[in-house]
Amino acid sequence: MLRMQNNQVEKKVQARVEKVLKTRRRERFTGRTPIASIPQGVHIPVEVLSWNQFCSDYAMDSGITFFNILPRYYTDSAPTCCREAVHAVTLASLARKLRESELMARARQHYSKAIAALNIALNDPVLTAEDSVLVTLLLFSLFEVSFALRLFPLRISRVSLLI
Repeated sequence: MLRMQNNQVEKKVQARVEKVLKTRRRERFTGRTPIASIPQGVHIPVEVLSWNQFCSDYAMDSGITFFNILPRYYTDSAPTCCREAVHAVTLASLARKLRESELMARARQHYSKAIAALNIALNDPVLTAEDSVLVTLLLFSLFEVSFALRLFPLRISRVSLLI
């Protein structure tokens, strides 16, 4: 009696295993992924990371009004020149902090896009009157200072001693 039950249980287990293997094979061929798959990682663009780092380093409670109003100009509705200038400055700041030349190259790319967009904005009388154009120009000066510090650290420190 026991042997008969053992044989029946063994057959049931084998049938269940075969059924699971068949469904897995079918899922592979149909392209379906099982429910218990591991999700892929979340990708956050380096521009967003650099913006967050810049805000935590300079903008939060800095006492400098320009840095406190800067988040108002980093929106989807802001002109392209302003957004690209923000990306250039924040990436340059992060590149200096991490000593990453690739980030600085990316910052220069955003800087050149911002210059081209500013040229277009300056030719438009409506956009010229916006505050974002002035913010863009101030960001350009900030970028130039951070970029110049990287290229000529001794000259700038000597000039600052003279002042």
